[in-house]
Amino acid sequence: QSEEFMATGGTDSVIHIWKDTTQEEVDRMHQEEARTLEQQQALDNYLLVKDYRNAVSLALSLDQPHRLRTIFQDVMMAAENRHGAESDDMPRADDAILGNAAIDKVVGTLSPEQLDRLLGYVRSWNTNGRFARVAQATLYCVLTQYSSETILALPSAKELIAALQPYSERHFSRLDGLLTGSFIVDYTLHAMDAVGSLDADRTDMDESY
Repeated sequence: QSEEFMATGGTDSVIHIWKDTTQEEVDRMHQEEARTLEQQQALDNYLLVKDYRNAVSLALSLDQPHRLRTIFQDVMMAAENRHGAESDDMPRADDAILGNAAIDKVVGTLSPEQLDRLLGYVRSWNTNGRFARVAQATLYCVLTQYSSETILALPSAKELIAALQPYSERHFSRLDGLLTGSFIVDYTLHAMDAVGSLDADRTDMDESY
C-alpha cells in the first residue's frame, strides 16, 4: 500500500485526496544546491583564467552583488598598478573604464533585466563611501554605452535615479573639497618655498655688508 497519497473525508461527504510531496521538495532543494555549487565553481574557474566576460555574466545571473563588486574592484586595482609601473611616455595597453575591455564590453551588452539588476547593485554600492569609486565607475560605464531612452525604459528607472543622484552629488562635492584642499596645500608649500628663498637672499645680502 502506497503512503504517497492520503484520503480524508468530512461531513459534507466529499473525499479529499492528498499527495505527500515532502520527498519531491527535498530532492528539488538538493538539485538546486548542486546546481548552485556547480555555478559557483564555474565562476571561480572563469576568474582563474581571467575570463571576465563570463564571470560578470554569471555573477549577475547568480545575483551576487558582493562578488561582482569584488571583481570590479580587483580588476580596476590591477589595471592601476599595471599603469603605474609603465613609463609615462608609453601608451597604455588598456584604458578601459572598469580596468578591462572585456568587462566594459559585457556591461555594454546586458539585457534590460540584467541592466536593471546591475544598476540596483550600483545604487547600493553608492550609499557607502568605501564603494563610491567602483559605483561611479560602473555607472559611468553604463551611461557611456546606453542611451537615456534605454535606461529610462527600465522597470526601476525612476527609483534608481532618485536614489543615485543625491549620493553621487555628495561624493562629487567631497572630491571637489579634497581637490580644493590639495590646491591650497600646493599653494602654501610654494609660498613657504618663496619665503624661504627670500629670507636666504636677505641673509646673503646682510653678510655681504
